[in-house]
Amino acid sequence: MWKLVVPIIAFLPFIAAVAQSSDPAKTYADSMVRVIVAADKDGLYDNFAPAMKRAYSRDDLLGPLEKSKDMFGSISHPEYRAATVGKRTAGLTIIRIATCWYAVETTNYPLSVFVDVDVTFDEGRYFVAGYRIERFAKGIPPELQRPQG
Repeated sequence: MWKLVVPIIAFLPFIAAVAQSSDPAKTYADSMVRVIVAADKDGLYDNFAPAMKRAYSRDDLLGPLEKSKDMFGSISHPEYRAATVGKRTAGLTIIRIATCWYAVETTNYPLSVFVDVDVTFDEGRYFVAGYRIERFAKGIPPELQRPQG
């Protein structure tokens, strides 16, 4: 029994890393955070979910990108931190999302800034369902804080 358990335990970190890297929603979010960091408005808009495009104008979907650039300055060095799942509305439609959180550096705030990318699956592929760029006083988003207790 021990001969079987030890090799499995030794490979668990590797298996976890492979599983995480093969998650298509995270892989898609990784590519979209690079689009956001590059401030590529056309690239971002082209990847928005059809439900989001039906519910909101191009300016509504891309406005936060320009406002965040004014507030935070240039964004760089996205580093994946965690993922959460949930739902959000697109007009009157409720869609399921996976949210990937990335710590980033900005010219105005080198710490405590996060980009989160909401990803949804629709029409046989992944799309952006939303994004946010936020600074947190405690250094980490409330969704990622561990409960005290």
